[in-house]
Amino acid sequence: MPALPRRQSLVHQVASIIREGILSKRWQGKLPARRALAHELQVSRNTIDAAVRFIEKDGLIKPVSRHRSEIVRVRRKSAATHPDRIVYLDGRCLEDCAPLYRVELLVFQQLVQSKGYGFILQTNLAGHTVYTPHILKDWIRNERAICWFLAYQPPKIQKYFEEAGICSIVVGARAEGVNLPCLDFDQLATARHAGRRLEACGHRKIAFFRPRRDSSDVSAMEAGFKQAASGATLATFQTFAYDLSEDSMARCLSGALRKFQGMDAIITTCAADAMRCLGYLGVSGQKESVTLVSLEGDPIFEWLQPAISHYQMERHLLARKLNSLVDRRSRLNPKDRILISPRQVLHFASRI
Repeated sequence: MPALPRRQSLVHQVASIIREGILSKRWQGKLPARRALAHELQVSRNTIDAAVRFIEKDGLIKPVSRHRSEIVRVRRKSAATHPDRIVYLDGRCLEDCAPLYRVELLVFQQLVQSKGYGFILQTNLAGHTVYTPHILKDWIRNERAICWFLAYQPPKIQKYFEEAGICSIVVGARAEGVNLPCLDFDQLATARHAGRRLEACGHRKIAFFRPRRDSSDVSAMEAGFKQAASGATLATFQTFAYDLSEDSMARCLSGALRKFQGMDAIITTCAADAMRCLGYLGVSGQKESVTLVSLEGDPIFEWLQPAISHYQMERHLLARKLNSLVDRRSRLNPKDRILISPRQVLHFASRI
């Protein structure tokens, strides 16, 4: 007698049991009738119907009548092959990431596993793991995953997956010249929204601090900031650029305070830069007079939703978007770029 499903995630438990029976060739040709499956697994017909619909998405079965399904493809399972695995390859070190970023990965893992897939998370642990095409070649051969998520990976890694023809989706900025589906936040819309919200909240001199380096994300943020400036009626906007050297931001901030007198708000590209600005403002005695906003990892929407952290909603929405791409992976166009806008985040937050 097969293992009976547990009450938690009942539909997905049943789907996993039926899928296992198909892969082990317990049934061949056609699945038993829905009534027989319901009796065998001691669940309702509605639960069986929902579980069968999940398996139909995998391509293992197809409906031939209202109550029967035909098995159309059986894959052999072996110790060296894992056709139902999803791999999330993250180039960042979890120790350096915000706690809510880990929540995002946990939510994504739970959503993927609820569908019966295995989930493998490989991160740049303590900054020591370096992914090279040579290392990846052997690893990819061993994992045999159905889809790879390339989170914040350098161009050479993205290019390797594209040239190897491996089913993969870029998370974050997609390198120039790479043709892989991409899921990213709409940095232009986020920067524009932040600038407009700061003006609406009474700020009149708003500065944008950006690193002086070529980056599609930073360029998009600056473009959004300029759009907010072009539509401003009361506030003045100004951009300041700094190098990546140790004291460059301190010099940049000192110059901004001198040249842009009365500056009452600063927008930075990341939370780390916002914290550095906060330290410098504390030394100069202006910590209380300047509002700091980071476009990544900062709850810039709390003015609209005081009880809801924008960053938490943003991370949960990203996990759900990633989960939806697992089922759509075969239908994605290599040039697809799916953007998550502030409007989507706020709409999602209003439904939670």
